[in-house]
Amino acid sequence: MSPWATLCAFAIGTTSATLAVTWPTPTHADGASPLIQYMVDGTKINDVIAKGTVHRDPLAKSGWVIDVTAHNDAAHAERLALETDLTRRVGSPMSRVAPQAQTVWSHREDLTVPAHGSVARRYELPIGVGQQLVAAEAQAAAPQTAPMPATMTSFAVAINPPSRPTTGGPLSMR
Repeated sequence: MSPWATLCAFAIGTTSATLAVTWPTPTHADGASPLIQYMVDGTKINDVIAKGTVHRDPLAKSGWVIDVTAHNDAAHAERLALETDLTRRVGSPMSRVAPQAQTVWSHREDLTVPAHGSVARRYELPIGVGQQLVAAEAQAAAPQTAPMPATMTSFAVAINPPSRPTTGGPLSMR
């Protein structure tokens, strides 16, 4: 074989191998359709977008409730298991990273959300959790007297698909 033919054969082989490896293709790290997506409007689980808020309610025993709204834009009803968690973070405003949130209350429920419809749920929080929320509110409203900012406690509602069975430990008040 001539040197010219050898050079062309190696060039074609190298080009083919390079294109086979580097040709742009979509990657699906979580599979073709991920189970859950965190969005601005809430948490998207399959075709349902769920959002929860914690607020005061004078009719609740603890004075606090969580309202959860699940909205389905799909043309079919969607059945899903929904876990609503109230999480707490205690951190310093001067820290470089945010502390990890701890679940202080959790509730799991199976829902069926109708096509193009919504489902609303209201969960009363236990008295002990309500006392923690009141203490965090008082801490945030207290005037700062020290030159360094004090640690702050914040609460948030997290909507998750149940990923693990609960053990009924001290943090899962059901």
